[in-house]
Amino acid sequence: MAKKNDVSIDDIMDEYSSGGEMTFISTGIKALDEISGGGLLEGTMYGFWGDAGTGKSSLCAQIARKFCDDGYSVLYVDSEKSLNDVQKKIYGLTKYCPKDKNAPRQLYHLDRIVTMKQCDEICNKFIDKGTVKLIIIDSITELLAKPAEDIDIEKQTIGEHARQSKDMLLKLKCAVHLNDVICIVMSQA
Repeated sequence: MAKKNDVSIDDIMDEYSSGGEMTFISTGIKALDEISGGGLLEGTMYGFWGDAGTGKSSLCAQIARKFCDDGYSVLYVDSEKSLNDVQKKIYGLTKYCPKDKNAPRQLYHLDRIVTMKQCDEICNKFIDKGTVKLIIIDSITELLAKPAEDIDIEKQTIGEHARQSKDMLLKLKCAVHLNDVICIVMSQA
């Protein structure tokens, strides 16, 4: 027999179930929207990877533009420094990240984040404030990169990088899910 203070199944369902609602937001890229079921699903983290020069950053810029065009705000963590002023102009992003700090903005482009810890802190601040709908990390590989002479398999340097990225990504995945944010994590092969 259940106690009076026990939580009912209905209470649990109300608190932890979304009721089956799934909201997709179009990327503006027809083929990507088709294979993903209609766009990017809110509360989901996506991972894309590819070799250098295959268009990963171009893909990110196009998706960022579509989100901004649709009225959403985007945090673009640009550890590769691939989205310079020329690229912003080419992709039509300049109007969404004005140089005037007091002007309204939809694109928060950060290109001075160099560590996994910084990325983690910044992403969580933006999520906690409810500032953005989309987070793009371009690329996580660059946040983990070390000079070749620092990579020592014997001393577990590579293993430490893997642990840092795993911890950060698990924490970010939970925050993304609970706040209906979308996150794209790029990785260079």
